[in-house]
This record gives sequence, structure tokens and C-alpha cells, in this order.
Amino acid sequence: MALLLLECLTVAGCVTLGAIVGARRQRSPVASAVLGLLLALVLWSGGLAWAAITPVGPWRTVALRASVLGMFAAVGFWFLVALRYRWPRRFGSAATVAVALAPVGVFFLGVVTNGTHGWFVIPGVDWNPGLVAWAAIGTYLLAAVATAYGMIATAIFLFAGLRLIWRGETRAGVALTLAMLSMPLFCFEAGENDPELLLPVTAASYALCIAVLALTALRYQLIEPPPLGHREVIDHLRHAVLMASPTGEVLDFNPAAERMLEGSPRGSTIADCVAGIVAPESRESVRHALSRLSANGQGVSFPVDGTNQRLLEVSAQPIRHTHGEPLGQFAVLRDRTEERQFADAAQRTEKLETLGTLAAGIAHEVNNPLAFVRANLGELIRLGAVIEEHATGGSALAEELRETPHVAKRALSSLERIQRAVSDVRRLAAAPNAGEEAFSIDDVVREAVHLARRRAGALEIETIHGADLPMLYGSAQLLVQAVLSLLLDARQALAETPEPRIEVATGADAEGVFVRVRDNGPGVPAALRGRTFAGSFAGLPDSSQVGLGLSVAAGIASDHGGSLHTDPDASGAGYLLRIAVAGS
Repeated sequence: MALLLLECLTVAGCVTLGAIVGARRQRSPVASAVLGLLLALVLWSGGLAWAAITPVGPWRTVALRASVLGMFAAVGFWFLVALRYRWPRRFGSAATVAVALAPVGVFFLGVVTNGTHGWFVIPGVDWNPGLVAWAAIGTYLLAAVATAYGMIATAIFLFAGLRLIWRGETRAGVALTLAMLSMPLFCFEAGENDPELLLPVTAASYALCIAVLALTALRYQLIEPPPLGHREVIDHLRHAVLMASPTGEVLDFNPAAERMLEGSPRGSTIADCVAGIVAPESRESVRHALSRLSANGQGVSFPVDGTNQRLLEVSAQPIRHTHGEPLGQFAVLRDRTEERQFADAAQRTEKLETLGTLAAGIAHEVNNPLAFVRANLGELIRLGAVIEEHATGGSALAEELRETPHVAKRALSSLERIQRAVSDVRRLAAAPNAGEEAFSIDDVVREAVHLARRRAGALEIETIHGADLPMLYGSAQLLVQAVLSLLLDARQALAETPEPRIEVATGADAEGVFVRVRDNGPGVPAALRGRTFAGSFAGLPDSSQVGLGLSVAAGIASDHGGSLHTDPDASGAGYLLRIAVAGS
């Protein structure tokens, strides 16, 4: 009678807990495995109770088989619950379910084919003789696998209890630890005193352990939701979200957190998770800052340099009940790397704009005295001709004066170079919307090639001009800047090439007029091609000669209704700049 009461209590407890877990609107993979475990325990204890009140016969045999089927299923689900609790993402697949439930599958196969090989409970044989009749080697192997599953799962939950104690949740940790230690002790004691007690006591021990788990380690996955928001919301956030217990142990997280942390953070603390992805010199300060959450309940927010040159923003806050009792913690990790890159690019652009304005002013101021000096040098050349005409006598003074026009011509030649440089600066510093007019793409290429040769020194640039190209409308100065950026980028890529060569070709097709720039260098590495036109892209360490940069060149092309792309047919590096034709 006592055994029957124990079995009925086990069934009632499992049904009650199953109803509570099943009533939750949202169920985690752990909750689904727990429901399977509770159902198996009901079958296990219910089969024993049914066999206890049923006389010997076919129905008693069915009850015993159902009980053993539930026993193997319970062990498998117990193992599955432990795996999904500790490593939820890794062991959430159907393959894991198949491995965990392998013992019950083999048992079921043995039962349905029992007439051919005599495995398991023989039809018509009572309970104890039936157990003795399990003579096949597969039966013992199956029992060994099931025992190993149970021991591994119990050890996982035992360590979970010890971890709760270490995190400061003493009551929950002690309850879970005692439950995990008591189960094997109860089972061993029952098996030693009376073999018939072994199965009912074991089933009741499993039920007790899962009830303790529901109130401790699995509380937020079975009975209460985690202390933050709705799952649908945090799963779709691009920022990493960590939800933790009052002591900081991570209870739940979203996919973005798993990607940022490169693995499951479950079981670690928020401080450990964040410290693992920041620069080594910042780890202790990060741990100290995040420890304030559990020490005095104050939220923290701070930026920190992460690994791989990332910039992270960490925000963590405690969560409390309305009456002030700690409920949990949450942390949001934002990757601000791209924002910093865009900010740096914007700052560089502002500097270039300021420098351009300053250069234009200087060029304007320099141009006037240069014109005056040029006029004076021309006058010296004229006077030198007069001196040459009237000098007589072969005096030393006359000979020195004859050199005056030659000196003036050399100075004038140097002055012309200065004036060309000033003119180039004034053209490049022109406002973006200034000078919109009809122009030829060939003229743009000629001007860009001229400037590139002046800035890059001796450089072989081959130009191929298309025939009968349509006129374009826009800012020729801006397009000169764009093509110049492509040429200087190609020149930089050819720094280590023995015989550097650049080819510039113009043409037209159905999409408009294009400029194709190719070189015979090593090309853009495959890992960098996706970032070629990013604001912070620099294909080589020294980016000081890359002109305005490829991202700005792409923006100029877009402003003219075109685009800038890499040329997939180029043997080295290649770019294709397209410009839309007005009215097309």
C-alpha cells in the first residue's frame, strides 16, 4: 500500500508540474524536454501502480512493459534536459533528441519483436521472473547506457547547484545540491533493502529532483519568465542582450549576444562575458564596474575598447520588484565600431573641406604676386635684349649683363611651374556645385592624368579614348577629382611592382559613359573587396597618397547618376566609373 501511495503521489506531482509548465505561453527547448520527462515519469509510476492493482495476466504484462518503457524514456529526457540547460544552442537539434532517446527506442524495438529473440519481459511471465529473464547481452548494454545517461545528467545539475552557491544564491544552491546527492543515495538504499522498492523510489526521486530544479536553476525557463521583456523583442535586436540572476549569472540571451561573445554565455556572469571580449588592459576595470550592479544596485554605462579594434558600449542595470527586492540584472552590449569609423571619415572629410578652402584662399593670394613677378621677369628679358643690342667693348659688365635674359628665362620657367600648381589647387578646391556645364569625359581624363603624373612622378599611364562619346553635364572638376583618386590608388598599389603600368580607357554602352582604370599590380585582396568603397577603407598601410579616397569617388559618381564598382575582368586592380548621360 505504501508503494502504491508513493506511485500515485509521483503521478500527481508530475501531472501538476506538467500543467504549470504547459500553461506557459512561451516554452523554451528546456521546457519541452521537461514536459517529455514528466510524461515519461507518469508512464513509469503509473505503469507500476497499474501493475500493483492488476492480477497476473496479459494486462499486468502490458502495465509492466509500459512502466519500463517510461523508465528508459525518463532517463533519456533527464539527460536531454541537462544538455539543453547547460548548452542550449548546441544541443537543441533533432540529432541530440535522437541520441538522448536511443535507449527507449531500442527497448521499444525489443518489446515489439520479443517473440523472435526473447529480449526484455517475456509475455505471460510475472514481474520478478521477467526481470531475471533479461538474458540478452543487448539488455545489459541498454541498462548500462541508461545508467550512464542518468549519472551524467545528475552530475551536470549537481555542478549547477554548486555554482548557485558560489554565485551567492545559497538557498537555491543548497536545495539543488541536496536533491542531486539524495537521488542516488535513495536508489541505492532501496535496492539494497528490497529490489521491489528500486523502481518506485527511483521514479519518485526523479520527480522530486525536477520539482527542485523548477524552483531553482530552471525557474526562469519553466515557471517564471526571465527578468526582462518579451522573447520576440530581444531576439530581433541587433545589440547583444544578457539577462541574469540577481547575482549576475546569465540566465538567457539573444542570438546577437551569442554572435558577439562567440559562444553561449549561459552559466557565466555578465562581468565575465564582457571582460572576455575587451582589451586585456581594460578587463579588471570592467569587472570592477559591473560588480557595482550586485554590490549597490546602481546601473553603469561606459564605452570600452574591445578585441579586434572594436569599440563597445556597455550598459547594465539591475531589475527590482515593486517592493525593492532584487529580481535580476540585464546588460546591453552595442558595437559602435562602424559608428566610430563613420565619425572618423566625417572628421577627415571636414578637414579636407577646411584644407580645400584654405588652399583656395592661399592660391588666390599667391596668384596675384606671381603675376606681378612674371611681368617683371618678362621686362628683364626685354631689357636683356636691349643690353645685347647696345653692349660694346667686351667689358666684364657687358658680359654679365648679357646673362640677364637667360637667368630671367630660367626663373620664368620655374614660375610657370608654380602657377600651374596654383591653378591645379584652385580647380580642385572648387565648390561641389560650382561650374556645372557640358563637358567631355575625355577632357576629364586628360586633366586627371596630367595631375596624376605631376603628383606621382614618372608613371606609365596609357590612355584609350572611345569614339563619338556623348557630352555629359555636371561638375567636371569633381569628376577630375574622382578619376584622380582612382589613378593615385592604382599608383599606390603599384609601389612594389617592377614595371608599373596603368591603363585608362573611356567608352560608352547602354548604361552611359564609363571610365575604366586598370593596373598590373597585385589587385585588391579578396578579404577586402567587400569594404573597397567604405569610408575608412585603405588597401595599403600608407594611405596618404590616395587622394580623396574611393568612397568619395563613389559618391561623386552617384551624384552624377552613375556608380563606381570594381572591375571583375581586371588582372590586377580595376575600377569601372560610370556616368549617366543627361536625358537617358
